[in-house]
Amino acid sequence: MFKRFRWLLLAAIPAGALLGLLAAAVITYLMPKKYESVAVLQIPANPDSLPVDMAAEAALVESGDLLEQVMESRDLAKRWNLPKQEALDALGKCLSVSRIDNESRLVIRAEHTDRECARDMAEEVAAIYQKSRAASSLRAKEQAIGALSKEVLDLQSAVEQGKETLGGYVGGLGKDGRDISDVKSKLDADQKLLDEMMKKRLELAAMIPPEVTLVEKPVISQIPCSPKVTGNLATGTAAGAILLPLLAGMMMPLLKRQS
Repeated sequence: MFKRFRWLLLAAIPAGALLGLLAAAVITYLMPKKYESVAVLQIPANPDSLPVDMAAEAALVESGDLLEQVMESRDLAKRWNLPKQEALDALGKCLSVSRIDNESRLVIRAEHTDRECARDMAEEVAAIYQKSRAASSLRAKEQAIGALSKEVLDLQSAVEQGKETLGGYVGGLGKDGRDISDVKSKLDADQKLLDEMMKKRLELAAMIPPEVTLVEKPVISQIPCSPKVTGNLATGTAAGAILLPLLAGMMMPLLKRQS
C-alpha cells in the first residue's frame, strides 16, 4: 500500500509547506501590527557610594502611582475611549521595564498599535520617573540636612555648657579642686567636631542631587515589532510540511478500500 501511494506522501511535503506558508502569510497580514518605542535611562550613583538598587528603581517605574500620572498626563482614558481603570490596566500591559545592572540603566519599552502612542507612553513614563526621582533625592537631601542640623544644635549646647563650666575655674582648678585640663580637652574636641559638622552642613546644602539622565530618547518606530513575520512564515511552512503528510498517511487506508 505504501509503495502504491507513496507519491501522495512525497507530494504532500512540498504542497503542505506551500499551503502552510500561504496560511501563515494571510494570518500574519491580518494580525494587528504593534510598534515599539524605547527609552533608556542612566541611574546616578548613590552619594553614599552604596550600590544602586536597580530592582527598586524598576519597581518605581512600574508602580501604580507613576502609571496613573502617565495616564492622566496623556489623557489615555479619553484617547483610548476606555474607563479609567481599564485604561490603567491597558497601559500596564503596554509597558515593560528591564535592567542593565552593570551599567545602572533602565530600559523602558512601550508597545501599541499606534506608533505615536507608543512613543508618547515611553516618553511620558521616562519624564515622570525622572521628576519623581528628582523629588525623592531632594527629600532625602532635606532630611539629611535636618538630621545634621539637630546634631549641630546639640553640639552647640554642649560647647556653651563647656565654656560656662570653664569660666568657673580659677587658677587652673575648680571649686572642688578638679583640674581644668579635662574640661578644656572636651571643650576643644566638641568645638572641633562642631566646626566640621557646620562645614558639612554647608556642603550638603550646596550639593546638587544627581539626576537620572535620558541616554536614549524614544522615537516613532517605522517598523512593527509584532507580528514576527519571519518567525510566523517559518512556523507555518514547517507545520504545513508536517501536517499534510500526516493527513495523507491517514487517508491511505481509505484509498486502499476504494481501489
